[in-house]
Amino acid sequence: MSEPRQQRLDEATPLIYADKVVDIIYGISTSKIIFGIETGGGEDQQVQAVTIPTSALLVLAQSALVDLGAEPFVGEMEDRLGAILNSLRRTRDLIAMATSSNSAAATPVPTGRKQRASKPK
Repeated sequence: MSEPRQQRLDEATPLIYADKVVDIIYGISTSKIIFGIETGGGEDQQVQAVTIPTSALLVLAQSALVDLGAEPFVGEMEDRLGAILNSLRRTRDLIAMATSSNSAAATPVPTGRKQRASKPK
């Protein structure tokens, strides 16, 4: 059983959503990290910029590389992704069983994807 998560972020701290880092502008004393989201057309829209001392950015980069490669993090991600994959496999198997037992009068199972229209012969 995993440890209870401690609150590391004050509830009053504003959060932004960003898909990616759009740009980083490096400076001698400070650098800017520009966050953005991808719009539907493949364009990037800037949503927030953060100015940080360049020395702190270097520490952040080093810490991220160490932390993201550490076994506890990698193991937790493997567990989470494994659980998602197992859930997908169970769903796939349930759909296969349902469609094979009703194959004579099988009704298509909605997938959330648009079905292509059949071309007339």
